[in-house]
Amino acid sequence: NENARGFEVHFLNEDSQVLAESIAESQETVPLRGDGTRQSSFYVLRAFENGPSVLVEAGFITNEEDRNLLHNKAGQIGTEIANGIINYLIEQGTVTQNP
Repeated sequence: NENARGFEVHFLNEDSQVLAESIAESQETVPLRGDGTRQSSFYVLRAFENGPSVLVEAGFITNEEDRNLLHNKAGQIGTEIANGIINYLIEQGTVTQNP
């Protein structure tokens, strides 16, 4: 669908919602779809039971604008996703922030 576009993070349950929100909040390159998060029941989310799990849709290659962003700014998009994960881990107290 060439009209589908944007960045969205899917999560299964409340344990994963905080991670999904952190990743969506860190995204600046690709416009968010809605609030950037959506509760979903995809198999890849249900299959992982040992911690929070998310599925990141970082744009749609069927949409020309998203495709161009993915082609030209893939590294930046990846960095923003990583920053969202790091922010989540810091908030959870799993890692500490470097001074």
